[in-house]
Amino acid sequence: MRYRVIILIIITLIFTLLTAHLAVANTNILKIKITSFKRTSEEQAILLMKNYEKGIDLITLYKRKELITEIVEILKDSERFKKERIIVIIEKGIKDNKYLSKHLCGKAIDISKNEASTVFIEFLNSVKGLSSIDEGDHYHIRVDSNCKQIIKQL
Repeated sequence: MRYRVIILIIITLIFTLLTAHLAVANTNILKIKITSFKRTSEEQAILLMKNYEKGIDLITLYKRKELITEIVEILKDSERFKKERIIVIIEKGIKDNKYLSKHLCGKAIDISKNEASTVFIEFLNSVKGLSSIDEGDHYHIRVDSNCKQIIKQL
């Protein structure tokens, strides 16, 4: 919960600063749409299953290779109860402080892709401690360092 509040404060500060910048650039900041934020283990498992079915290379997409490799092996299996087995792996990772996704700890958001979000991402990438990844139909934004350091920059 603490990270959720901190990230919302950071995003609010960034939106405030960017609004002034975009007003000059005549771009509408309101077109930015947050499509994903904090996820439960079950939500993450469902997303993994959907992305696997779409043919997305999960091994390349996720950094925690030991966790995602085990999950992909489950997804290849035709056995029932895949979701429950994936949740167990995700929750074990959380317990060991090895988050498969920063969405699980509230340190990431996804935003839809459009002209306004592209300008927003350019601005965001100039903030040390925040980073973004172009994931095709959306941008994945994550907090890579101490939130206090990020706020000092803003």
